[in-house]
Amino acid sequence: MIQSKRLQKICDTLPQVDVVIDVGCDHGYLEELLIKENKVKKIIATDISLASLTKTKVRMQKLGFESKVECVLADGLNFESQSKSNFAIIAGIGGIETVNILKGNKNNVNEFILVPVQNVVAVRDFLICNSYEVLFDETIFEKGKYYSVIHAKKSNRTNITNKYFGITDLKNRGKDFEKFVDRELKNLKFLDELSCQDEKLQEKTNYRNMLLKLKGE
Repeated sequence: MIQSKRLQKICDTLPQVDVVIDVGCDHGYLEELLIKENKVKKIIATDISLASLTKTKVRMQKLGFESKVECVLADGLNFESQSKSNFAIIAGIGGIETVNILKGNKNNVNEFILVPVQNVVAVRDFLICNSYEVLFDETIFEKGKYYSVIHAKKSNRTNITNKYFGITDLKNRGKDFEKFVDRELKNLKFLDELSCQDEKLQEKTNYRNMLLKLKGE
């Protein structure tokens, strides 16, 4: 089984559930991990790509897990299944695409683990505007990239006050998050050389000031 810090964090974050939906299952590595660690009884593995879905189906057959995984060709959460689940994992796609899947949630799933590969700010902004409660939101570093693992559920209120940083990061200040802050400050160093600031640059300046505050500078 492939070793992945991201997949392990998803597995550790997922509460014990009977059925979970994996949106964009690709090779089926997450399915393998969740079943081997007894986190779920059944997985509805979906993908918009027939080729990717076939990879998962073949992998599950080789592992003898085919009875525990239902493979469904689908766009996001738009599908029909005899199995019902209130929990979905959306990982490995961009933030805007993640938001679009959440908007098109026709199966009325109300709890999620979200791991966008980019533009996590757009995801948090959607969660804030649509009254999601976030139970966990932590930065992890893997293979040269930073990812946020977010556990969120629909609520009548939101507990997120900052779209730029995860609530778990702000509380625990893990090593990966501290490295992320340093990386972001380094990327924004060019602001010191600019004499004029338009609206877009002002937003970056405000973001840098938040980073500096986290560093105590």
